Amino acid sequence: MSTSTLVPHIENSEKKDHEVPAVTENGMVWKSPSMAIFCGGTGSGKTNCLLAAVGHQSKWKPYKHIFLLSPNVEAAIKGEYGILDDVIPLKEWPAINYFDKYEGRKLLIADDNALVGLSTRGGVDSQRNRADRICGYVRTHKNLSVYICQYRYYSSTY
Repeated sequence: MSTSTLVPHIENSEKKDHEVPAVTENGMVWKSPSMAIFCGGTGSGKTNCLLAAVGHQSKWKPYKHIFLLSPNVEAAIKGEYGILDDVIPLKEWPAINYFDKYEGRKLLIADDNALVGLSTRGGVDSQRNRADRICGYVRTHKNLSVYICQYRYYSSTY
């Protein structure tokens, strides 16, 4: 604990796996865990940009586990995400303790999983709440980077 400030810094044991790349690393190498949203229209290169980011991150520090959440996850793994090895398919946002059994650096890719329309049915265990907790608490406390790839990031009323 630092005594040089009025407010002491207390280390959080759940964040001991956080890593920051050296300043000499490529600019596409982000601290770990990280969060990114790739947003754009059809054919804009969202997935290619995401895969490039995954490549740069993996060159720096390989991921031990990559999860893909997508409406048609099997087709996505065989298609555009086929260049990734040993992808773990997810059909819905898992319970927040799902990632506990996976040690090491982890990445969750949520592709075309509209965050705006997630169900609130189920209260604290709803898809909406699971996504919120995974993108917040689980990401920072369980060494899980989260990359979201979708058409739009807002709710529309038309």
